[in-house]
Amino acid sequence: MTTATQMDDETRERNRRETFRINDRIALCVRPLSESDYKQMRTHVANTQRNQRILNSILATGDNQRGLLRNIRDSDPAIASYLQSLEERLDALARLLVIEQNDTPDIPTHDVNISGNGLRFGHPEALEAGSHLALDMQLFPSRTCLSMFGVVVRSKELKRPAKNGSRFTVAVDFCDVHEDDRELLIHHVHGLQLDYARRGALRRG
Repeated sequence: MTTATQMDDETRERNRRETFRINDRIALCVRPLSESDYKQMRTHVANTQRNQRILNSILATGDNQRGLLRNIRDSDPAIASYLQSLEERLDALARLLVIEQNDTPDIPTHDVNISGNGLRFGHPEALEAGSHLALDMQLFPSRTCLSMFGVVVRSKELKRPAKNGSRFTVAVDFCDVHEDDRELLIHHVHGLQLDYARRGALRRG
């Protein structure tokens, strides 16, 4: 395989991972922004986003270590129990700190369709295409939190209001996304994909 072909294959795989969309239930807060608000917020959220990425990495690391704990438990249950206790306390602290920096509730609030590139959700009001939004999200079960910006692609009125009061379906593309945040989203979507597949209920948006 030539280098160019390999790069094309890698690009296609990357695009597939980023654009694969799946239904999910998350905590979500949406704030419409004027252009001046958007430009101002971009310069002030960097520290918050950096702190969130550090805490999210702790939560993600804990999730990845659970398989290792199962292996240790087979050979030394006492050590495994001690390590699990430490991990649970570290997770609890990380979750507390990340939630303090994020405006989302600690329970799912929205049924969404999500990918590494964007989000579709119900909203009580029409949002103008091309306008910017501040999006605070909490993903489950990891409870990782993301504060991101999005640009409205379209806002479509529903035939009848949803039970949660939504009257429009809004599609948003993420913008100014840090690579670590995009990877977290892709990892989350991939985990949902595997979970749906295991339960025989894989759904594409």
